[in-house]
Amino acid sequence: MRMYIVALVLTLLSVASA
Repeated sequence: MRMYIVALVLTLLSVASA
């Protein structure tokens, strides 16, 4: 699993939703 990719996507989604 590439957990860093998951974390990056979640971060981008959070910023985009903000």
